[in-house]
Amino acid sequence: GGMREAAFGITGSETAFSTLYTRFVKEEKVFTLEQLLSLLTDKPAAVFGIENAGLLAPGENADIAIFDIEHQKEIKEEDFKSKGVNTPFTGHKVYGETVMTFVDGCISKGNKMKRYLILEDGSIYEGEGFGADCESSGEVVFTTGMTGYQEAITDQSYADQILVFTNPLIGNYGITLADYESLEPQIKGVICHQVARHPDNWRMQTTLPKFLKQLNIPGLQGIDTRELVKKLRIHGTLKGKITDSKENAASIAQELKQKNITQGVISRVSTKNSYPVPGSKRNIVVVDFGIKHSILRELAERDCNCIVLPYTATAEEILNLNPDGVLLSNGPGNPEEMLTAAKMVQEVEKHVPLFGICMGHQVFALANGASTYKMKFGHRGFNHPVREIATGNIGFTSQNHGYAVDPKSIDKENLMITHVEVNDGTVEGLRHKKYPAFSVQFHPDATPGPHDEDSLFDDFMSMIDQRKEEERHA
Repeated sequence: GGMREAAFGITGSETAFSTLYTRFVKEEKVFTLEQLLSLLTDKPAAVFGIENAGLLAPGENADIAIFDIEHQKEIKEEDFKSKGVNTPFTGHKVYGETVMTFVDGCISKGNKMKRYLILEDGSIYEGEGFGADCESSGEVVFTTGMTGYQEAITDQSYADQILVFTNPLIGNYGITLADYESLEPQIKGVICHQVARHPDNWRMQTTLPKFLKQLNIPGLQGIDTRELVKKLRIHGTLKGKITDSKENAASIAQELKQKNITQGVISRVSTKNSYPVPGSKRNIVVVDFGIKHSILRELAERDCNCIVLPYTATAEEILNLNPDGVLLSNGPGNPEEMLTAAKMVQEVEKHVPLFGICMGHQVFALANGASTYKMKFGHRGFNHPVREIATGNIGFTSQNHGYAVDPKSIDKENLMITHVEVNDGTVEGLRHKKYPAFSVQFHPDATPGPHDEDSLFDDFMSMIDQRKEEERHA
């Protein structure tokens, strides 16, 4: 432990073992092999003050180097992958060829677990596997967020998708229970350029590779993510498969073309049973299309008394609960599969204030006569600028959607556009002209951020309070 952060000139453990073994065991016989191994493995991480590293104990992640002591090699600087390339042992012939090394339980050198991404257009990307040892197919999309990898992976809006991170390094601050957006994420795979080998953060409870393995989600690192993202931006979203073999790539690509991967996805991520999130103030019914925990956190911060219902909830079931307001959550897939939910909204919006987020925004639009379309590659990330039309104010937002509302389809007698995306003009907000109802395409609940638009929850609360005040004086 610690050698991966070594300064220039510090000899790495692989060179140290081979050099010491050759001279003091094989040639001069000063030590036995057992004595040398003991000296080199007696808690070396303690020298650097690193806790929980370099431990050889059952259940611990291995930090181990495996050597072939019969194999002679010449030490060459060009073969090194660490900082210590200016070793004084260059040119020395020593015994002890490094066969394989494990860092934090993952293969760092040697026979790494090769894994491939095969796209429906026949493209093949070769890299190193991490996370779960399984194959998986999904719609390949990318996110531009520099942080928030855990929130993205656990966001149910990524269900049935393989997520590519444009940030070159992820996993560096680990995983913590407090940052889950759902407990059983349905994402189909994670792709990045590099996973941090030794993450560190005071909140960390486990590592990203362990987390993915526990959830049976495969990962792929070491590919050129810039090239892959450029392909997706030019050609649009593609279906892909993470696999351990590329032998049948042509047939896999053909199968992917025939698949409708995300059909019916909301039925798999929405809650099957209603449940409460207790509070003492306003009574809110939340319709779950694949809800993020951060939405419930925002409502809890305002002490709302919430009941979460499945996406199949009818207007009668909702109104029988006498809510002060109704919130339509985010969710994955094609909004036009939610026409039954749109009919529910048509009735509910006449009676109580309503707020839609992401998928909820699209369902609200459908309920009021608008239509939606599939975007070329969507908006996914934490840095999307949105302009509020009324004020001209621009806020940076978190977004995750592959569909959008068609501005040409909006009935201007019923709806007004309140927000647009600065880069491409996408409809980002709507408000009903007759009823106390509005929606946004982005996430005002965003975690880890930005929080530029979280005041929209306060606007929803004010809308509810105003409606209650009007009813009292009616």
